[in-house]
Amino acid sequence: MNPRVDLVCLKCGKATQLLRMPLLNYAWICDDKCLPPVDTGVPAVEEIADLEGRSPVEIIFSDKLSDVQIRTLKVYSPQVLIHFIDCYTPGCYMQIHNKFLVPHFDSVAVLDYVLRTPIVRGENILMDGIPEPKMYGQLLSRLQEVKSSKIQEYLLKQFGHRLE
Repeated sequence: MNPRVDLVCLKCGKATQLLRMPLLNYAWICDDKCLPPVDTGVPAVEEIADLEGRSPVEIIFSDKLSDVQIRTLKVYSPQVLIHFIDCYTPGCYMQIHNKFLVPHFDSVAVLDYVLRTPIVRGENILMDGIPEPKMYGQLLSRLQEVKSSKIQEYLLKQFGHRLE
């Protein structure tokens, strides 16, 4: 399990950093601020767990997720979703899906960011130098199970032509 997935700016390619203040919510942004922050939806005043170099995915294997663990997973949801997409271990894949994505994942900004990264297979179409969101059948099927109405609205808007 990769302890850390580096996120990069979709425009300049530089590493992003987690920003807490002065924003309302935890967000990921590059130093050059060439794109708006990737807003995680978690208020910056809320406490999250210190990962101490561990992968956020490790939290998912706790028996029952605490509120702090759920907030931590949401803040690190770009890395969690990237791990989910790239995961080839069925037990891990299903744990991420069932314990985090379906009941708790709700950041459209994070989903949009991840779908624009190279981790998602498909043709890279650029619009103003930024990749358009990509999707493939199995990922769309799994994301349709996410309970968040915001995520479902995004999927319908972006990929409605592919929904059955």
